[in-house]
Amino acid sequence: MEFVAKQMFKSKVSGVKDSLGFGDEKEEKKSGPSEEVLRKEKEKEDAQRAKREETRAKRHAEREVERDKVREKYGLKTKGESRSKGDERKSPTQQESRSDDDKGCCVM
Repeated sequence: MEFVAKQMFKSKVSGVKDSLGFGDEKEEKKSGPSEEVLRKEKEKEDAQRAKREETRAKRHAEREVERDKVREKYGLKTKGESRSKGDERKSPTQQESRSDDDKGCCVM
């Protein structure tokens, strides 16, 4: 009878130790999620990221189409078609008259 009482007491004490975190170090359990759970979460996040990037690209393409429509409607040029900075400041007639002035020297 003494043996049964010892085993019962031992099992109750070990249950309390485990619940408080004072269990045997040999039977140490992993803390945190397992590798499989982490892998599944990473795959899920990657799928969500790919979906977001796809929708962003789609919205960007739609916006570009709208911009092109507005450019066409109002006769605007795209960035690649615009003139260089020096040409924007001077009209073509001003450039011609200036080149004529450069031929001779004017003294006051």
